[in-house]
Amino acid sequence: MVKDKRNYIRKKAKIEILYPTLIYGEDKKLIIKPDSLYTIDISETGMAFVSRFYIPKSSFLSFYLRLGDEIPFQVLTNIIWNKIENGKFLCGGEFVGLSMDNINTIRNFMK
Repeated sequence: MVKDKRNYIRKKAKIEILYPTLIYGEDKKLIIKPDSLYTIDISETGMAFVSRFYIPKSSFLSFYLRLGDEIPFQVLTNIIWNKIENGKFLCGGEFVGLSMDNINTIRNFMK
């Protein structure tokens, strides 16, 4: 059995990532493709997601996240890992600078 290395519990959830902008080095690119990104799972410190395009490690993804009936809030994620699986790009990122209100929104969503 493989031990899960994560420090926080994750909840499986397919949530569309709204108005994503990819930031890599000096480049900033708004992603306009509908349905191009969605989450696989989420925790209070990060998330894993599926993308229709390659997202490099050490890049940042800025976007809006709507959890349940809550008002969407802006998120900045540092991309920690990526891989290709079954023809899809999978990525994992760590949230950067979330407010306590946003962390609590995630915690409540996970209940």
